[in-house]
Amino acid sequence: MQTYFIVFIILIICWYLYRQPQRSFRFQNFFYWVAVFILLFISGVRYKVGTDYGTYMYNFEWIYTKGDISFTNQPALYIIARATEFIHHDCALWFFVMAVITIIPIAIVIKKHSIDAMLSIIFFVLIGSWHFSFNIVKQCAAMSILFVGFEYLYNKDLKKWIIICLLATTFHLSALFMLPIYFVVDTNVNKKKIFISFISAIILSLSYDYLLSSFSNLKTEGRISMDSDDVQNSVNLLRVAVNCAPVLFILLFRKVYDFNDKKFVLCFNLSLLNVILNFVAFTSIYLYRIIIYTNVFNVLLIPYIAKPFNKSTRYIIMMVMILLYFIFWTYDLYKGEYTRNYDWIF
Repeated sequence: MQTYFIVFIILIICWYLYRQPQRSFRFQNFFYWVAVFILLFISGVRYKVGTDYGTYMYNFEWIYTKGDISFTNQPALYIIARATEFIHHDCALWFFVMAVITIIPIAIVIKKHSIDAMLSIIFFVLIGSWHFSFNIVKQCAAMSILFVGFEYLYNKDLKKWIIICLLATTFHLSALFMLPIYFVVDTNVNKKKIFISFISAIILSLSYDYLLSSFSNLKTEGRISMDSDDVQNSVNLLRVAVNCAPVLFILLFRKVYDFNDKKFVLCFNLSLLNVILNFVAFTSIYLYRIIIYTNVFNVLLIPYIAKPFNKSTRYIIMMVMILLYFIFWTYDLYKGEYTRNYDWIF
């Protein structure tokens, strides 16, 4: 846990220096990319940190470097493994490349589209998206690719969004579920859409067995047992509440927010979709994994939460958010048997 706390302290220091008004744009960029590099370094040089670390080590030796490339076996993982072979035969290098693919695209999108890039990076850590990538490496790489598609959702570029989704499926086939959101989220919002969204959530929740069966069919090897703990056990409701909190806060104080700001509205709609999926999938840990694709968009919405308020109120809101999410993040790390303790590859 000590390593994680040191990372958090460094991020807070970088955020403080990043926000100093006398700093030049170039100086702000420096602190931002220092923070990103730290996250990348910690992700890339970990050893046996993460639920499936051992499985990926085995797969590197016997599947990714010796198997046949195929659409149903996540070809991107095979290609990356073969490419790293030209440098050195070591799965540690493969893990580092996967960390680059997961973190750098997200950092670039945040820098381009967030109204407070450093705050978004901090919440990328605190909402769990960062350390989730230790556990579900393939799916988080797909998450990162899909996150790049934010610009194509904003510009309503269907062809590029389809390309992004197809590219993400080369890491994990479940990314196909994100293809239809192009037609669901847009840069407009009204009470009718919100009402329809929650009605849709209720309908989807009643279709739980069908959704679980569809998700299970995307497994590359066999089908998941419907009696397994991951299928039968529900997600901690605290996690659901934390994931839904940004949207609920904005709805509570909706009169102070500018719903004519198209980028804000798109961020809100993506996070609203995340709320719906949280409601639909929380009864199964296995199905809930699809949430990582939408939950990451909260990092773009969260900086908007304090924006409409005066300077002192804005500061208090940000500090309270960071404190509450830090408590949740600490709890989430502590209860994670495979992420609680950090070991270096060295």
